[in-house]
Amino acid sequence: MPLIIYPVEGWDSFCSESDCTDILELNVPPSQLVDYLALDIPTREIYLRQATILIKQKITLPDTLEDDLKTACAYLANYSIGKDMTNSTSDNNIKVDEVVGVVKTEYFSPNKSSNSFPSIVNSLLKQYGLQSGGSFKFVSAI
Repeated sequence: MPLIIYPVEGWDSFCSESDCTDILELNVPPSQLVDYLALDIPTREIYLRQATILIKQKITLPDTLEDDLKTACAYLANYSIGKDMTNSTSDNNIKVDEVVGVVKTEYFSPNKSSNSFPSIVNSLLKQYGLQSGGSFKFVSAI
């Protein structure tokens, strides 16, 4: 099923597959695109839908599609390839809080998952009121 691009009724992505490929090929080193370029178009579209779901839960949507939003979706789709985008807990994502006086430090296991976007995506989404804290995580599929 082809992507329907925001803000058209029934939309499911901020970025088309062809726009995503153009954005990434212009801005990302080839070594960081190997996995993306190896995917077929329907699989690339799945990653764009997933990136869109994560982004739309954390921002205030504008009335029109803006380039930064499209670019953030492309970067997040590429970043998430090979990662499990779920809410499940795992022994590989153990968080330990240490409180000493008024200082609190959080430690994660070496294979920790992250509930934050890559810094470039955060920068692109800042103007949309990016909400901190997350309800998702990336877990390496390997």
